[in-house]
Amino acid sequence: MSELNTVVTELVLGYFSKINASVHENNGLYDVAVPDNFKKTLGDDVLKITFNPNLSKSTDYELISPGSSILSAILNECIAFGPTVIGRPTSHNLEYPVIRFYFYVVFESVKSKTKMLSVNIDTKNIQKIDFDEPEINFQSAPENIKLDSELVDDCYVESIDYLEKSMTSEINNFKNEILELKNEELQNIDLEYKKKYKIIENKHTDLRSKNNSDTSLQKLIDEHESIKLEEAFVRKNLDHKYLISIDFALVASTVFV
Repeated sequence: MSELNTVVTELVLGYFSKINASVHENNGLYDVAVPDNFKKTLGDDVLKITFNPNLSKSTDYELISPGSSILSAILNECIAFGPTVIGRPTSHNLEYPVIRFYFYVVFESVKSKTKMLSVNIDTKNIQKIDFDEPEINFQSAPENIKLDSELVDDCYVESIDYLEKSMTSEINNFKNEILELKNEELQNIDLEYKKKYKIIENKHTDLRSKNNSDTSLQKLIDEHESIKLEEAFVRKNLDHKYLISIDFALVASTVFV
């Protein structure tokens, strides 16, 4: 299972656990009974879903992946209230809780892309750790886990720091790609306005050779100023058009105990 698929699966199943949806799984196919107060959000009272692309092709179960309407609805809900669920790993005995933060990373400019990532933070040392868990039991975990709010905040800050450092190369590549697109358009603008100024220059030369009136010359000066204002406006809009935003949106977290 890919990292993206793992993150999506954990996030969606954790969300269903949080809203007390009844989930029945059979060989990768999930039947989800949606509680009444979430039917409008999720669009139905029973969802038939899978996280396996191969299964979705041969069944009427909807594939939950980036772009699916169900995942979009869940992400919007999670971004709004950031649910935290308790999970018990089936293959690890933990001495201290581990918090897994789920992030929806959005790269935005003239083109955009998104990623879903998770970061595990050890609450004892407040450090990122590798913690691969093939199966999470959301149902048997104790509900009375209490973590100090400052500790959770410190873990969150550590997760953001790790993401920013680990994604430095990808972020720089995205910025360079946008800068290259901007420079291409800037070159076209330079050529366009060089032509316009050349036309004004030729008109001016023509006027001088014919000893035209001051009125004609003033019209030419006004036309030149108008082109300068137009160029400044175009360049200012270009800067706004190619603004870059990279957002790490926390959508949910799981506390492993």
